[in-house]
Parts: sequence; C-alpha cells; structure tokens
Amino acid sequence: LGGRLGVFFTPRWQVEADIESFSLSPEAPRVGTASVTNRVIAARLNYNAPFLTDRTRFIVGLGPAQVDVSEVNELGVSGLVGIRHFV
Repeated sequence: LGGRLGVFFTPRWQVEADIESFSLSPEAPRVGTASVTNRVIAARLNYNAPFLTDRTRFIVGLGPAQVDVSEVNELGVSGLVGIRHFV
C-alpha cells in the first residue's frame, strides 16, 4: 500500500513525498518463520524540464528517505528520474 503527493511551487520546481508499506508472512516450508514489515518514506525536490511537447516533462529529483525493515531503521537518499506527461 502506498501513495505519492506533489506540489508545484513554480512551473518547473516541485516538492514531492511518497510512502509505501507492506508486510510478508512466510508460509511453510519456508526457512524462517518471522514476518517482515517494510516501510519507505521519501521526500524529494524535483525539477521538471520541458521535453518534446508542451505537455511532457523530463523529471530529475533528489531528497532524503527513511527505510524501516522490521526492526532495522536507516536513513538514505531517494532519487527520481523519469518522464511526466500531463493529461
């Protein structure tokens, strides 16, 4: 389960956050019996450059991320590269 939300504060610059979470429980005959929970929370500052048409953007973003896997919590970097087409 997850979601993503972004807000443009200029026509090219955007702040964005996303979260995803899931749990897995092993079934027999798996090696381990402990369930695993994973959650990722990320925030990025994105730049949307015009690309090919006036409705398409090339996106580059970077920001902090927190990854929680069961009992382990780590901080890291979240990156984004892609193409956005406005419908």
